[in-house]
Amino acid sequence: MDEPMLLLQVGEGAFASLRVVDNTPSLNLPVRPTRLIGRIDDLDRARRLLAEHRLVTIAAVGG
Repeated sequence: MDEPMLLLQVGEGAFASLRVVDNTPSLNLPVRPTRLIGRIDDLDRARRLLAEHRLVTIAAVGG
């Protein structure tokens, strides 16, 4: 298939396993995040804020 396709199931049970011709990773998937180095204090603060508030915005310069 060249385009995404909606799959629907009728009845009970689980979907059968899907088979693919080429299972190499796609280039349109996001890159797995890397660990933050030297940001322990920032991570702790973000965790505290998330524990207190439902929504927290984090803005920073990329790189």
